[in-house]
Amino acid sequence: MGMRRRVADHSYPVPGTSKTKAPEQTFEEARYLRKLAEDRVPVRIRLTDNSEVQGIIEFYDVSFIRLTREGEPNLFLFKHDIKYLYEAPSTETRPTERGGGVSEKDERTPPRPVR
Repeated sequence: MGMRRRVADHSYPVPGTSKTKAPEQTFEEARYLRKLAEDRVPVRIRLTDNSEVQGIIEFYDVSFIRLTREGEPNLFLFKHDIKYLYEAPSTETRPTERGGGVSEKDERTPPRPVR
């Protein structure tokens, strides 16, 4: 009659957990945009209306990005209208891995299995 159930004691930390929350912002956005702008990396930007634009980031600010496009008008895009952006595949000629020469197109092939 006097038996009581023992409730699990949660005072011991569970491995792999932390009492501190992850920060909401890492402030890496500015560093990444600066690198894209300095290296003149072509990017594709998907907007909230699902349209896509491509160009080079020339300038960025807290609230917008200036996208320079070849053969088309440059754009000022508000960040709140951007769904996401990614580095566009480059179509420039680059040296191939094996021959050391210049290929016609940057073709990405999967690595071959090692025998």
